[in-house]
Amino acid sequence: MKQTSLTMLLLILCAVPGSPQPGTTNMTKFTIPAFPLEKNDIGITRLAQPTQYFDKIGHQAGLMGSENGSFEMWVWPWKPLRNFELSFLLGTSTQPVLAADIVRTVSVTPEATVFTYTYESFSVREIILVPRDRPGAILLLDVHTTSPLTIIAGFLPVMQPMWPSPSNWVPTWPISVETNSS
Repeated sequence: MKQTSLTMLLLILCAVPGSPQPGTTNMTKFTIPAFPLEKNDIGITRLAQPTQYFDKIGHQAGLMGSENGSFEMWVWPWKPLRNFELSFLLGTSTQPVLAADIVRTVSVTPEATVFTYTYESFSVREIILVPRDRPGAILLLDVHTTSPLTIIAGFLPVMQPMWPSPSNWVPTWPISVETNSS
């Protein structure tokens, strides 16, 4: 069996898909070739504990969730999504394999948190990066599979203001109005 390797880039709240290039297929339109990530000597790797808390925090954004791979996202001053989770469809199957059921390891370095999901015919490394001084998050999916695989990223969009704010809060922006007093 031929093993396929690719890396998918999910930019949450940071990018809009571009127009397809001539000669591309739907699968390759949103993928980038695998590239090496520099190894950091400061890191911890252990078996994942799906009920344990995890976070990846920057100055303007943060992801908070559990080691089963689900999380909510905060981008100052908003909570744009919650219940983010991955699931996988093998071949033509309609029964998803939930990432929470197959998470094996978690690796943490100062710049990234990596969840490794392993199943019979594939393994996926979810690399989570939150820039220190920029709003947003980057999720890289390093996929190794021996059969066709569909990855589904599901979440609930909420776009709520950060707590504590009243539930009927309406954002206001400073508007400068020039008046002529003549």
